[in-house]
Amino acid sequence: MSKNLFSTSWLVSYEAKRQTSNRKKSMHKAVTLGDWENPQKRSAHRIALDILEKKPELIEGQQEHYAQVRIFYHFECHNPELYDLLHATPNGGMRTKATAGKMKAEGQKSGYPDMSLDAPKGSYHGMRLELKVAKNSITSAQKNMLNALSAQGYYCVLAYGHEEAIAAIEQYWGLPDRSVLPPHPNDHKWKVKQ
Repeated sequence: MSKNLFSTSWLVSYEAKRQTSNRKKSMHKAVTLGDWENPQKRSAHRIALDILEKKPELIEGQQEHYAQVRIFYHFECHNPELYDLLHATPNGGMRTKATAGKMKAEGQKSGYPDMSLDAPKGSYHGMRLELKVAKNSITSAQKNMLNALSAQGYYCVLAYGHEEAIAAIEQYWGLPDRSVLPPHPNDHKWKVKQ
Protein backbone atom coordinates (compact mmCIF):
# COMPACT_ATOMS: atom_id res chain seq x y z
CA MET A 1 0.00 0.00 0.00
CA SER A 2 1.31 3.43 -0.87
CA LYS A 3 2.13 6.05 1.81
CA ASN A 4 -0.08 8.56 -0.01
CA LEU A 5 -3.60 7.06 0.14
CA PHE A 6 -5.19 9.83 -1.95
CA SER A 7 -3.93 11.03 -5.29
CA THR A 8 -3.44 14.71 -6.00
CA SER A 9 -6.25 14.69 -8.56
CA TRP A 10 -8.63 13.06 -6.05
CA LEU A 11 -7.74 15.66 -3.41
CA VAL A 12 -8.33 18.56 -5.85
CA SER A 13 -11.68 17.07 -6.88
CA TYR A 14 -12.69 16.52 -3.23
CA GLU A 15 -11.86 20.13 -2.26
CA ALA A 16 -13.87 21.49 -5.20
CA LYS A 17 -16.93 19.41 -4.20
CA ARG A 18 -16.60 20.49 -0.57
CA GLN A 19 -16.46 24.19 -1.48
CA THR A 20 -19.51 23.85 -3.74
CA SER A 21 -21.39 22.06 -0.95
CA ASN A 22 -20.47 24.75 1.59
CA ARG A 23 -21.66 27.50 -0.79
CA LYS A 24 -25.02 25.75 -1.22
CA LYS A 25 -25.39 25.41 2.56
CA SER A 26 -24.59 29.08 3.19
CA MET A 27 -27.00 30.15 0.42
CA HIS A 28 -29.73 28.02 2.02
CA LYS A 29 -29.03 29.57 5.42
CA ALA A 30 -29.25 33.07 3.95
CA VAL A 31 -32.66 32.38 2.46
CA THR A 32 -33.93 30.81 5.67
CA LEU A 33 -32.62 33.65 7.83
CA GLY A 34 -34.10 36.17 5.44
CA ASP A 35 -37.58 34.78 6.13
CA TRP A 36 -37.13 35.36 9.87
CA GLU A 37 -35.49 38.77 9.53
CA ASN A 38 -38.33 40.16 7.42
CA PRO A 39 -41.56 39.71 9.43
CA GLN A 40 -43.68 40.99 6.53
CA LYS A 41 -42.42 38.08 4.44
CA ARG A 42 -43.13 35.18 6.81
CA SER A 43 -43.56 35.73 10.52
CA ALA A 44 -43.50 33.10 13.24
CA HIS A 45 -47.31 33.33 13.33
CA ARG A 46 -47.59 32.74 9.58
CA ILE A 47 -45.14 29.84 9.74
CA ALA A 48 -47.15 28.19 12.54
CA LEU A 49 -50.39 28.60 10.58
CA ASP A 50 -48.77 27.24 7.41
CA ILE A 51 -47.61 24.16 9.31
CA LEU A 52 -51.11 23.70 10.75
CA GLU A 53 -52.60 23.96 7.26
CA LYS A 54 -50.32 21.15 6.07
CA LYS A 55 -50.93 19.02 9.16
CA PRO A 56 -54.41 19.79 10.56
CA GLU A 57 -54.06 17.01 13.13
CA LEU A 58 -51.62 19.25 15.05
CA ILE A 59 -54.56 21.21 16.43
CA GLU A 60 -55.60 18.29 18.65
CA GLY A 61 -54.97 19.39 22.23
CA GLN A 62 -53.52 22.71 21.03
CA GLN A 63 -56.65 24.65 20.11
CA GLU A 64 -55.87 27.49 22.50
CA HIS A 65 -52.32 27.78 21.17
CA TYR A 66 -53.49 28.08 17.57
CA ALA A 67 -56.30 30.48 18.52
CA GLN A 68 -53.68 32.74 20.08
CA VAL A 69 -51.43 32.42 17.01
CA ARG A 70 -54.39 33.51 14.83
CA ILE A 71 -54.99 36.54 17.06
CA PHE A 72 -51.39 37.69 16.84
CA TYR A 73 -51.25 37.07 13.09
CA HIS A 74 -54.47 39.07 12.59
CA PHE A 75 -53.05 42.13 14.32
CA GLU A 76 -49.63 41.72 12.75
CA CYS A 77 -51.33 41.99 9.33
CA HIS A 78 -54.13 44.46 10.09
CA ASN A 79 -52.93 46.73 12.91
CA PRO A 80 -49.14 46.80 13.36
CA GLU A 81 -49.32 49.62 15.94
CA LEU A 82 -51.58 47.52 18.17
CA TYR A 83 -49.53 44.39 17.42
CA ASP A 84 -46.36 46.06 18.73
CA LEU A 85 -48.02 46.60 22.13
CA LEU A 86 -49.74 43.20 22.37
CA HIS A 87 -47.84 40.35 24.01
CA ALA A 88 -48.38 36.88 25.40
CA THR A 89 -47.63 35.56 28.86
CA PRO A 90 -46.26 32.00 28.69
CA ASN A 91 -48.02 30.53 31.71
CA GLY A 92 -49.39 27.30 30.24
CA GLY A 93 -47.79 24.47 28.34
CA MET A 94 -45.75 21.41 29.11
CA ARG A 95 -42.41 22.04 30.80
CA THR A 96 -39.86 20.10 32.74
CA LYS A 97 -39.92 20.56 36.51
CA ALA A 98 -36.60 22.39 36.29
CA THR A 99 -37.92 24.89 33.73
CA ALA A 100 -41.15 25.39 35.70
CA GLY A 101 -39.09 26.05 38.83
CA LYS A 102 -36.93 28.60 37.02
CA MET A 103 -39.97 30.41 35.66
CA LYS A 104 -41.55 30.63 39.11
CA ALA A 105 -38.26 31.88 40.55
CA GLU A 106 -38.21 34.57 37.81
CA GLY A 107 -41.64 35.80 38.91
CA GLN A 108 -44.17 33.91 36.82
CA LYS A 109 -47.59 34.15 38.47
CA SER A 110 -50.23 31.48 38.36
CA GLY A 111 -53.44 32.68 36.72
CA TYR A 112 -51.97 35.70 34.92
CA PRO A 113 -53.96 36.37 31.73
CA ASP A 114 -52.76 34.98 28.40
CA MET A 115 -52.40 38.31 26.63
CA SER A 116 -51.68 41.91 27.56
CA LEU A 117 -52.21 45.03 25.51
CA ASP A 118 -50.08 47.73 27.09
CA ALA A 119 -51.88 50.77 25.76
CA PRO A 120 -54.09 53.02 27.90
CA LYS A 121 -57.49 53.50 26.26
CA GLY A 122 -60.62 55.15 27.60
CA SER A 123 -60.43 55.11 31.41
CA TYR A 124 -58.20 52.01 31.54
CA HIS A 125 -54.45 51.57 32.07
CA GLY A 126 -54.29 48.66 29.62
CA MET A 127 -56.06 45.44 28.65
CA ARG A 128 -55.65 41.86 29.87
CA LEU A 129 -57.27 38.96 28.06
CA GLU A 130 -57.76 35.39 29.18
CA LEU A 131 -58.32 33.11 26.18
CA LYS A 132 -60.31 29.90 26.29
CA VAL A 133 -61.54 27.54 23.60
CA ALA A 134 -64.58 25.28 23.39
CA LYS A 135 -65.78 24.39 26.88
CA ASN A 136 -62.55 25.07 28.78
CA SER A 137 -63.38 26.73 32.07
CA ILE A 138 -61.54 29.47 33.88
CA THR A 139 -59.58 28.48 37.00
CA SER A 140 -59.96 30.13 40.40
CA ALA A 141 -56.40 31.54 40.09
CA GLN A 142 -57.36 33.12 36.75
CA LYS A 143 -60.57 34.56 38.23
CA ASN A 144 -58.66 36.03 41.16
CA MET A 145 -56.03 37.59 38.89
CA LEU A 146 -58.61 39.11 36.51
CA ASN A 147 -60.45 40.62 39.48
CA ALA A 148 -57.22 41.98 40.99
CA LEU A 149 -56.14 43.55 37.68
CA SER A 150 -59.61 44.96 37.07
CA ALA A 151 -59.54 46.60 40.51
CA GLN A 152 -56.23 48.24 39.51
CA GLY A 153 -57.81 49.90 36.47
CA TYR A 154 -57.16 47.38 33.69
CA TYR A 155 -59.83 46.31 31.25
CA CYS A 156 -60.05 42.54 31.67
CA VAL A 157 -61.93 40.16 29.45
CA LEU A 158 -62.48 36.43 29.15
CA ALA A 159 -62.80 35.50 25.46
CA TYR A 160 -63.74 32.17 23.90
CA GLY A 161 -61.94 31.63 20.61
CA HIS A 162 -59.91 33.89 18.38
CA GLU A 163 -62.85 35.74 16.82
CA GLU A 164 -64.29 36.84 20.15
CA ALA A 165 -60.83 37.85 21.35
CA ILE A 166 -60.11 39.89 18.20
CA ALA A 167 -63.47 41.67 18.53
CA ALA A 168 -62.82 42.50 22.20
CA ILE A 169 -59.31 43.80 21.48
CA GLU A 170 -60.53 45.94 18.57
CA GLN A 171 -63.36 47.34 20.69
CA TYR A 172 -60.87 48.27 23.43
CA TRP A 173 -58.42 49.77 20.90
CA GLY A 174 -61.08 52.11 19.52
CA LEU A 175 -62.30 53.33 22.91
CA PRO A 176 -62.50 57.15 23.18
CA ASP A 177 -60.71 58.96 26.03
CA ARG A 178 -62.31 58.75 29.51
CA SER A 179 -64.83 56.14 28.30
CA VAL A 180 -65.60 52.71 29.73
CA LEU A 181 -66.72 49.60 27.92
CA PRO A 182 -70.08 47.97 28.62
CA PRO A 183 -69.99 44.64 30.48
CA HIS A 184 -68.66 41.78 28.34
CA PRO A 185 -70.99 38.76 27.92
CA ASN A 186 -68.48 36.52 29.77
CA ASP A 187 -67.95 38.83 32.77
CA HIS A 188 -70.32 36.75 34.92
CA LYS A 189 -67.87 33.82 34.64
CA TRP A 190 -65.11 35.63 36.53
CA LYS A 191 -66.16 38.99 37.97
CA VAL A 192 -66.86 39.26 41.67
CA LYS A 193 -70.24 40.86 42.25
CA GLN A 194 -69.95 44.14 44.13
